[in-house]
Amino acid sequence: ISEIHYHPSGLEELEFIELTNTGDGPWDLAGFSFTDGIEFTFPPTVLGAGDSVVVASDPVLFAGYYGAGIAVAGQYTGRLSNAGERIVLEDQDGGVLHDFTFRDRWYPSTDGPGHSLVVRDLNAARSAWAGAEGWRASALADGSAGLIDAPLCSDGVDNDDDGLSDFGSDPGCATADQDFEDPMCDDGLDND
Repeated sequence: ISEIHYHPSGLEELEFIELTNTGDGPWDLAGFSFTDGIEFTFPPTVLGAGDSVVVASDPVLFAGYYGAGIAVAGQYTGRLSNAGERIVLEDQDGGVLHDFTFRDRWYPSTDGPGHSLVVRDLNAARSAWAGAEGWRASALADGSAGLIDAPLCSDGVDNDDDGLSDFGSDPGCATADQDFEDPMCDDGLDND
């Protein structure tokens, strides 16, 4: 699971969850299912290495808003809670791939102002999905469905509320490819 857009700024029907294949070869999602948070079972769906697919609250509205070029596996039932909730993704044999709870208080910009939750490191241990430090707000409003989200230091916005525009005038963003400010004491978050 690479991105969760649980509280869009406009229509709640623009909610989505994105999965990304981090492996070197194809990944067959047929029979995989979301069993908690939302409900959805993947039809025959093969993701190439590095490819992403979205499950959407309303695929028609999603395509109209984000464009038809983003792979959508289908429509899930239920709604993502604006307060945060448990998400469970199982493989076709019922084995748990992801089981975590996200929280709306982690990043206020994801709770209504339009940003999505984006995983910081898709290759991290699965336990990283269970805490705020494993996620961040998307660089762009409305998320980055079907795309790799830009590093936060590349967007020229004050993402951490330290009063400095990231990359350029913010010494914590020395390069545009950084996703964390260095030192972390400059990032505007209570990291400990």
